[in-house]
This record gives sequence, C-alpha cells and structure tokens, in this order.
Amino acid sequence: MSEHQIAKNPISTSDVEKFLHEHPEFFMQRPELLAELKLPHDSGNAVSLVERQVSVLRDRNADIRRRLSHLLEAARTNDTLFNRVQTLTLALLDARSTDEIITELLCQLRDDFSVDVCNVLVISPNKLPTRLNVHQVTTEEAQREIPAIISSPKALCGNFRKSEMQFLFPEARQQPVKSAAVAPFTCLGLPAFLALGSFDADHYQASNGTLFLNYVAEILNRLIAREKQ
Repeated sequence: MSEHQIAKNPISTSDVEKFLHEHPEFFMQRPELLAELKLPHDSGNAVSLVERQVSVLRDRNADIRRRLSHLLEAARTNDTLFNRVQTLTLALLDARSTDEIITELLCQLRDDFSVDVCNVLVISPNKLPTRLNVHQVTTEEAQREIPAIISSPKALCGNFRKSEMQFLFPEARQQPVKSAAVAPFTCLGLPAFLALGSFDADHYQASNGTLFLNYVAEILNRLIAREKQ
C-alpha cells in the first residue's frame, strides 16, 4: 500500500481493535512487540503491557475477594438469623394460649434478636381481654394514622413518619424510634401487626429483605388460629 493510499484511507482505532479481535494470536507471533508497548499508569509512569495486565488481574482479584467476603458475611448473618428464628418458632409452639404466644414472641424479640422496641398492634372495635399484651386501636384510628401500612399485605421496612412511629410504638416516649419493620398477621380473627423498631435510622431500610419477618407472621397466623379451635 502506497503512502498516498494510507493517507487517503487512514487506519482507525476501531480497525486496529477489530484486527486484534480477529487475530488474538498476533502478539504471540511477535513477542518482541509486547516488550515495546508502554501504557500510562496512575503513578504517571509508563509500564509495560505485561505489568499492566498483572496490575489489572491484581485489582480484579482484590474485588473478587471483597465480594466473596461480603457473601460469606451475609451467609453467616442469615445462618445466625435462621437459628434464632428456629428457636423462636419452637418456643411459640410450646405456648398454650394466645396470650403466651404474644408474650413469648415479644420477650424473645427483645432478648434474642436485640430489638430495641417491639409491639403487637391489633385493630378491634371491641375491647380485647386485658391479659393480652397488645396495643389495641380502632379501625378509624388505624386508617387515619397508618393507612399505607395497614393496606400492605406483606411486611414493610423503612423510615416511617414520626406520627406513624408514635402510633406503632406509643411506649417509646423517652427515645424516638427512627426506623421500623412491620408485618401483618391475624390475631383472634382481627387485623394485627407485629412492629419492630430501632433507634438507628439505618437499621430497617426499604431495601431490607423481609423473608424471615413474613415467616414469623405466618407462624403467628397458624398458631393463633389453632388456639381458637
């Protein structure tokens, strides 16, 4: 190819890239070129292609190690959570009444799960037995104060409004609840909600998984329904 033709049809970067993709053995046949290639480095000094590849592989390896570490930490957390939920489930199975179920539930959540504050909210137009360790509210009150929460069929996590937090956790007066997780269930045939609160605003986030919380709510549904039979 003449100099005139090269000037008329210059080789572009994409042409070189395409050629190397189509001929991956190119540098294997010309190893002397690898030694001549120089690439810029973050330090400001030029490095050889081999050194650059080693650096890239080292960075990738570090990233893989970080991801693996996060996965292992998540696995350990889930394993611990599973064991605690299993212990909770067995304790609830031993309860002999709805009152014992709710009392044992709240006790274990505080002691074994280190929940800052927890509550069972029951929506009922009539007065419930005083022995039940629940916070009773009317339908009108719930619709006015926590409409989004009572309309959700599944557990919710996040930073609810201050008025919603006060409604869910009326006993938490000295220290405000900053984040919460709420799961619906049925108590004595009435709409009920298990509310877990934290003084840490980042503890319960909307992005958190609710698998275990929904599982506990389903356990409550079945055990309390069994007590009614």
